[in-house]
Amino acid sequence: MKLITMVGLSFFLRSLIMKRSLSAFLVIVNGLIYHGLRSDSNYNKSYIRKLRYYDIFTNIVLITIKVVNNPTLIPYTSLAIVNFLFHFTIVDKLLLLNMNIVDERKKTIFKECFHVFGVQLPLAIGLEKILGIQ
Repeated sequence: MKLITMVGLSFFLRSLIMKRSLSAFLVIVNGLIYHGLRSDSNYNKSYIRKLRYYDIFTNIVLITIKVVNNPTLIPYTSLAIVNFLFHFTIVDKLLLLNMNIVDERKKTIFKECFHVFGVQLPLAIGLEKILGIQ
């Protein structure tokens, strides 16, 4: 279970509670399923990989629909997408592989915090903005 990223899903609760946002509901449910079932030990298992791709695909569809209908979201979604790509290319492949952090838990915490504040938070703020939540 990825507790930090699951807590990051709480950023979408205001949109769900205050505006009954279907997008927030889908993000929370998909995130709870994927981040709730995923662990460091099962990251490459087939069912986790399928859940990851489903979660990513769903988020891409939601982001695309929202941006097409609300161009004011572009800065938020651009930041989240750049951070997501940066996370999986630079952070995972280069930075953490070359850092002398022996403790795998510290690497995991760093990656989860990067995902929460670099991806989940900008998307949640953008969603609140287009929903008119102050």
